[in-house]
Amino acid sequence: MPLYHGQHVGVAIALELDAGEAPRPVTIEIACLREDGSKQANGSTVTFSPGQGAVYDFALTFTDPPRLERRQIILSEQGNPENRAALWVEVYSAEQGAFGRPGAAAPADETLIAAFAQQLPLPLCDDHLAYLRRVNGQSYVWWQAPDWSRATAFYTALADYEEAHEEKLGLMRDIHTIFGFRSGHPHIGYPEDPGAFNFFAPEYLAHVVPVGVDAGGNLIVQALSGARRGKVYFLDHEYHFGMVEEVKEAIRSQRDGAFWEIMEPEALLPLAESFEAMIGLLDQHHSAMMEALRRFRLT
Repeated sequence: MPLYHGQHVGVAIALELDAGEAPRPVTIEIACLREDGSKQANGSTVTFSPGQGAVYDFALTFTDPPRLERRQIILSEQGNPENRAALWVEVYSAEQGAFGRPGAAAPADETLIAAFAQQLPLPLCDDHLAYLRRVNGQSYVWWQAPDWSRATAFYTALADYEEAHEEKLGLMRDIHTIFGFRSGHPHIGYPEDPGAFNFFAPEYLAHVVPVGVDAGGNLIVQALSGARRGKVYFLDHEYHFGMVEEVKEAIRSQRDGAFWEIMEPEALLPLAESFEAMIGLLDQHHSAMMEALRRFRLT
């Protein structure tokens, strides 16, 4: 799992033993290649043993304009090049920098914001608009554990961190992406039709707008209608599927409050009082976890 922090792209490294193989220190040569096979960075070597986890990071420089870049990370055992592994990573070059801070990413194009807003029955909330004009979508990775043995110190530290903050984060702990307008970044960009999400009914746009998604495919939405306007909710797709037709019929009947009466409390679960409050908490914990992971770098 690639990790992004500052001007760095990091890869998590873990060693596996063959059956009957005795543990021994291994020196790994690391290289970062562009799609054409040329070197993006000089690379380096690290030495560690099975059972140890490490995050190795590259300081990469990209040229304008911002775009989606693909890079290949090559790991090979020194003196035994056939023992190797390769990993492709995708990096949006304008995404580098501290999330949520000035200069972290280019703002969303005002024309795209306006076109999106025109498709909605109600105006976007001010804090959501301010975010798009400051940070045009982002991905959070602090909660994502690499696919290695849970016995590693890295995984133990990650699990301890999540447990210590579980009550405060709640359903935010698995938020994967906050949407923006990036046509070159399919995992962050809004679809052209704001109602065209996998399980989101377009009729819902009269009351909520998707603003993000979690690792399980549940949408994060902000309320646009009524007294709840501005609040952020977790749209649970497991409960949602059994309510779609009932909700659509209620919306068509224009019965006041019907959408919220049906969707709460099972399908729409409260996350934050505002979009701004949610982003503040996510940024805080993302930064803290990235700093914690730095202890496991071998550089």
